[in-house]
Amino acid sequence: RLLPLSALVLAVTAIASMRIYAPLDHAAIAGDLRASALWFANWHFASASTQYMAATDQSPVLHYWSLSVEEQFYVVWPLLMLLILGRGSLALRSPRAALLRLGAAIAVIGAVSLVLSVTLTSSTGSWAYFGTHTRAWELAAGAGLALARPVLPRLPRAVAALGGWVGLGLLLVAATSFGATTPFPGSAALLPVIGTVLLLVAGATRHAGGVSALLAKPLPAYIGRISYGWYLWHWPCLVLARRVATGGLTVDPEGGPAPTLSPGWVAVVVLGSLALAAVSSVLVEQPVRRGRWLAVLPRRSLAMGAALTVLSVFSATALASTQPTAGPQRPPASGSAADAAPSVPQPLSSGSASAAPPQRGRVWPVATSLRVTPLAARADIAWAPGCFLNHAMSYPQPTCQFGDPNGTVVMALVGDSHAAQWLPAARRLAKARGWQLWFWAKSNCALQEAPVYLPVAHRAYPECVTWRTRVQARLAALPRLDVLVLAHASGYPNTLVGKDGHLMSRNAAAATWEATSATLYRRLEAGQARRIVVLTDTPRPNADIPSCLSQHTSRPDACDFPRARAVEPDAPLLAGERVAARGLARVVFITMTDYLCPGDPCPATTPDGLIVYRDQSHLTTRFAASIWRELGLRIDAAVKGSGG
Repeated sequence: RLLPLSALVLAVTAIASMRIYAPLDHAAIAGDLRASALWFANWHFASASTQYMAATDQSPVLHYWSLSVEEQFYVVWPLLMLLILGRGSLALRSPRAALLRLGAAIAVIGAVSLVLSVTLTSSTGSWAYFGTHTRAWELAAGAGLALARPVLPRLPRAVAALGGWVGLGLLLVAATSFGATTPFPGSAALLPVIGTVLLLVAGATRHAGGVSALLAKPLPAYIGRISYGWYLWHWPCLVLARRVATGGLTVDPEGGPAPTLSPGWVAVVVLGSLALAAVSSVLVEQPVRRGRWLAVLPRRSLAMGAALTVLSVFSATALASTQPTAGPQRPPASGSAADAAPSVPQPLSSGSASAAPPQRGRVWPVATSLRVTPLAARADIAWAPGCFLNHAMSYPQPTCQFGDPNGTVVMALVGDSHAAQWLPAARRLAKARGWQLWFWAKSNCALQEAPVYLPVAHRAYPECVTWRTRVQARLAALPRLDVLVLAHASGYPNTLVGKDGHLMSRNAAAATWEATSATLYRRLEAGQARRIVVLTDTPRPNADIPSCLSQHTSRPDACDFPRARAVEPDAPLLAGERVAARGLARVVFITMTDYLCPGDPCPATTPDGLIVYRDQSHLTTRFAASIWRELGLRIDAAVKGSGG
């Protein structure tokens, strides 16, 4: 029953993705399709969700994770039954003893899995969410119900009816009260699981009434019959429709929630997926399920299953084959990529740190060809092992020193990934001037001691709290610190949580950010840092730049983006930070916005073919390294302008 429709949806999704997604994204989608076809999608997405800047929720087959758990259950559970019952001999000799033994095994497995779910949800995030080990107790609840099926009809009708209403109530409470910050599955999953068990128990009694009678009406019963197909179709329809409607934008350049479909369009798409489910049920699901040709010989079913799996994998492979390869890269005109400065206008006079007004119309000349391929730009990340830490790590290494170890001027660069994007420029600056450079950064973790929720892992972020404390200790231990550069991304108003564990409102988040910034700046100013330089966030494109360029290789300017919403994406945070810095002589602010976006639209490439961004917000290593001189001039101007 499962494979025919599953294979159809995967094949259709592959074909649609080929048309809708940029060529650069095809391999990633193909990887998701392949994992779904081979029934390990849950572990695939668990692994992907732990990677930096993961966006697993954008996959059109994310929902196949639960089917993978289900298929793994179908493989393991019969084998476990054979192991427990001794190949069925006990079941033949004493069915009652066999049921008791199976029931005991289910209870033990379910209890262990539930304990794992409760204890691991808060610490392992996506592994707990997608993991078979933390979901097995939910399947054990269903297996236990199957064993109890013979006695369920004996329940009094009134008891069953009451249980049905209670079960429905539990499901409604879960559906309306659970939110983005609810630790799940954990103990929270007990609510929908117990509610579902009670509904099933109520429906299994003789002359079931109450909510069971309502669910037995023709319309709910019909929806139940095609619900599997509806589940398969609804998610790719929603994701692909959103992709078309938003042009591939998955983050708001202003730091707000990711743009999505309007409620009206969501309703249209969901109803459309219901229509697809109804048609595919008639044409695919039911004919295969009831086909006598398959029922006569089991090996025919096995052969069809194998053929459908091969078809699904082939669909993924065909999609992956359309992604462009890295291909040859055009070398810089002279010198290394890191040394070559892009030929861009200089909107500021030397020594000035104030932004010049933007010019209208394109200012940078259009590149005639790209120096690197979009695929190479996507991978152009300034990794620094032990210094730029992922979500799970919290220990900043004491060896994160660059530049001249004996330099008389000491600079430190600290923050999140939007600080890490400036490491190539800071390293070139330190090398050219003979400075010492210290660098510590952590994904999604600014130095402000605000309570951050980690959306990619569906949990709180205690590693960030630990890292902040340790980094500040590292800074305090430095014998000398002339310039401390702080940089961070603009999305924190959407990830701060209150004492109740829920996400803060935008106003509350802004107030919290201002307060924590004031605390941080005062602490840093009381330390040995002669100047604290706050580097504002870079302009944020309205699309993934490498993906866009993979669609417009001959017209790089097609990926330029409007200035209006791209510049100062951190304005709400920046306003609070400026208030927090009032009266603090050592704290100064600088911006690179007018240099990166001197006109309207903002350029995606430099005139000599460097790609500016490696995704929707981060600079490529090559480009960042090439503008080290301008960054140095602005740091100089800010320090001198404040009396340094």
